[in-house]
Parts: sequence; structure tokens; C-alpha cells
Amino acid sequence: MSKGSALLDKACEGIQSGEVEQSLSELKDSLLDYRAELGPELWSEFAKQHFSEHPIRKIVHQSPFSHRSYTRPRGYAGDAVTLDYIYGDLSPNGLSPFAERVFNWERATPSAEAVRGRRDLLARYIDEAAAATQTPSILAIACGHLRELRLTKAWKQKQSMNFTALDQDQESLTVLRESYGSDVNVVPGSVRSLIAGKQHFADQDLVYAAGLYDYLPLPVARRLTALMFQMLKPGGRLLVANFHPGLIDIGAMETTMNWWLIYRNESEMAELTGEIENAQIAEQKIFRDQGDNLVYLDLKRG
Repeated sequence: MSKGSALLDKACEGIQSGEVEQSLSELKDSLLDYRAELGPELWSEFAKQHFSEHPIRKIVHQSPFSHRSYTRPRGYAGDAVTLDYIYGDLSPNGLSPFAERVFNWERATPSAEAVRGRRDLLARYIDEAAAATQTPSILAIACGHLRELRLTKAWKQKQSMNFTALDQDQESLTVLRESYGSDVNVVPGSVRSLIAGKQHFADQDLVYAAGLYDYLPLPVARRLTALMFQMLKPGGRLLVANFHPGLIDIGAMETTMNWWLIYRNESEMAELTGEIENAQIAEQKIFRDQGDNLVYLDLKRG
């Protein structure tokens, strides 16, 4: 692991000399290459152990973004508060000038830009459902703080919607109730409860999951996709997103943020439809976002 230590040492020196953004960018690129060089087992050891013991960890984690993701106060990386940092809905107070530079650099990475783009795309899908139906029924699974809803024309114009927001994080559910009140049906629930048949939804115009699939192994993802599809009314749409394995932030995310995802390409996204009868699918689209960092699966039920 001497090469990895040298990469961290070099980044430390650059940061301490004042070249914060350049050093972090170079480290990001170097970690991606080193990840490919080591292979999964050795990379996991380096990312989880060597980084945690290196002085750079305390330096970088002066930013609340990477610190929160790394320490996982809610038990998992990428919680709704972390996403609020990305969105700009949560601005940390009292940061040192250095910590603010790290924080702003992290928010400008391709993965963060992709997350903001994903939020905006979800808002467009909600508006499309609202334009097609006077009172659309919409279900968001693992919805977090549901920041996309308030970006929609439908919400701003106070269009009537039967909107259900499902999440297993009780703190996120509290924020949802405070943000949307009775206008959104806030429901505690999880992938496990859906697959076990403990929760049922039907006749939806739109069912979507934003960051959920980044954590689901293929058998679970296939089963959930089939269940979500069956929740749709004829003509309804399903949308799920997944980060692509070509994301250039992977090395930095797994190291400095302890943020480990399951990545999928287009063919792997197509596999998610394996438990759905082809005859039921009126339309299927698989596409990437503008930065080629996220892959989307869009299904229309016939």
C-alpha cells in the first residue's frame, strides 16, 4: 500500500501549501486509477483502513459533507441531510475558510452535479404526470426529504395530487411532515416491507426511486422493479436511477466519504425488467444523464 500512502501524502502536502482544489482533484483522479490497479479486496482494505489512519482524513473531514457521509450518523451514507448539502438546501455555519473551500469543491464534483440533475429530472417527470392527469397519483420510494417536489410547476400552482412519500428513515419522515403537511401522504416503509407484501400501492400514474437502486443487489432490484411496475395504472410510468460504473468520483467517494454503491451500466439496467412480462411494457427507455454519470430506466405500462 506504499503507493497509496504516497498519493495521500502528496495530497496532504498540496492542500497544506494552499493548493486545495487542485490537490483534491488530483487525488480524486489518482484514487480512481489506484482502485482499478488494486482490485476489489486490496482496494477495500486501503480505502477503509489506510485512509482512516492517514492525517488527510482529519484535514478533509473539516468539511461537514464528507465527514457526515464517512461517519454515517443515521447508519448509512448518502442520507437526506447529506443530499441537502449537495442540493444547497443546507448551508453549514461557522466553517473555516479552508473547510469552506473543501466543502465547495465537494459540491462541485461530477457525482454531486449528477445528484442535482437527478432531482431536477424527477421534478420534470412529476410535472409530466400532472400535465397528463388532473389529479395524478404518484409514489416516491425511499424519498428522503423529497426536495424535487417543490421544484415542480404542479406544486407551485397548487395542483391537486395524490402524492405518497415512502421512506424508512424516521427523521426524514419528520422533515417531510413539516415541509408538506397534509398535502403529501407520508408513509413509513422499506424495500423489505414492499417485497414482503406488507404494503400495497396501486393505480399510480408515476412510481419512482432516485438513489435507492445504488444499494440494491440484482435479485432485490429485479423484484422491486416488478412490484413497482405492477403498482402502475395503464399508461403509468416507472423511473429508477443508478450511478454508472464509469463515474470518475468512485475512488474518492469510497475513500474520503465511505460511500459505497452498486454501479450499473445500460445492459445491467435492462436486467432489472427480468420479472416483468414483455407484453405489459408499452415503452422502455434506458438513458444516461448529461454527464454520463447516471443511468435511468423508464418504463411505461401498457
